[in-house]
Amino acid sequence: MDRTKREAKPPEAYIIPPICYPRIRKKKQKKKPVTQAQYQLIPAPLKFVYTQKVFFFYADLVLTEARGSLMAETSMMNKFVIYPEITVRPEKDYQIVTIQVQRKDDCVLPPWQYQVEKLLESESTELKDWGKRLRLFCLKHEDMMRSVNNGNSTFAGLKVEHLTQLAHEAEAKVSRLFSKYPCLMFTTSLTPTGSRIKQITLNEKYINEVGYSVDSLITNVLQEGMPRMLPLDTACSAKMMVESFYNVEGNKNETPDIISDLPLKKGFNKKIRYKIHYVGEFKDNGYDLHGVVTLLGKEDDVHKDFSEGLINKKFVRKMISKEKEANKFLQKYYDDHEATHSYSNIDKVCLIKEIGRSGSG
Repeated sequence: MDRTKREAKPPEAYIIPPICYPRIRKKKQKKKPVTQAQYQLIPAPLKFVYTQKVFFFYADLVLTEARGSLMAETSMMNKFVIYPEITVRPEKDYQIVTIQVQRKDDCVLPPWQYQVEKLLESESTELKDWGKRLRLFCLKHEDMMRSVNNGNSTFAGLKVEHLTQLAHEAEAKVSRLFSKYPCLMFTTSLTPTGSRIKQITLNEKYINEVGYSVDSLITNVLQEGMPRMLPLDTACSAKMMVESFYNVEGNKNETPDIISDLPLKKGFNKKIRYKIHYVGEFKDNGYDLHGVVTLLGKEDDVHKDFSEGLINKKFVRKMISKEKEANKFLQKYYDDHEATHSYSNIDKVCLIKEIGRSGSG
């Protein structure tokens, strides 16, 4: 065979035809009849969902939602007010710090009806009760503003002489509390121009209880605002404040003794017993309410009290036997006793090691 001809014209390549498998057609399933209507829940727009956690009402009343209720917290005030001036007044045995409070220029009081409505729409019974309580508070405030603007000389049906006597009693009570207890006082003023929180007053005892000095507290307030200064559980005292705010004869309004935790500067909590007094004072051009927080004493930590049933006796017996075994080992090999170096870090030398060294020598 001539190889040159084969190379010049190679034979055509043989292509293997593809194997065709029969196509399997799936049977179409018959659609089942719809037995019930299909629907989908459409969530409410975010505008109408209850998401508010901080509430701001008349008289610069700031409440925050915590643990299913509303309570007062001084650090929340920084969102609405500033502190333009702080004065220190020396007394006989202590100092009194007065912090002036002023509402921010861009702070606008939201409509109380909207905030109350949000509380009433809540699923929590406690928050619904707060909504009813705050609605009554706001209605009383509007009635009182009308009375102040009308120049009512017989304020709340009381004569001027009686109101003057109440003012003297209020001043004497506040002075007595500040001289005896660690105190923090909020003063809210209601005048024909409106209702604002006017000042916050603390004595040196209260400042030291929270872990500050007078200078460090002033520096903190001017640089960062008011820190957390109130006990953590203020729901009960906040309720009484809202209910007795416009009681002119409120010099006898006070909470029962409350056991709670006081937040300290370092981040720890101290268990204390406290009470809040509400003192109303009517003046010529308006009405002042003083809310005085008094620390009555320190409470023992209830977490340190163990009942008999909470102690694992089997574990205690095991630990006692383990300690006896360790003391026996120390006495035998280290010539040490339990009472000799109790809680000591002194290095112990094994007698067996010393005997081995002396024998080898």
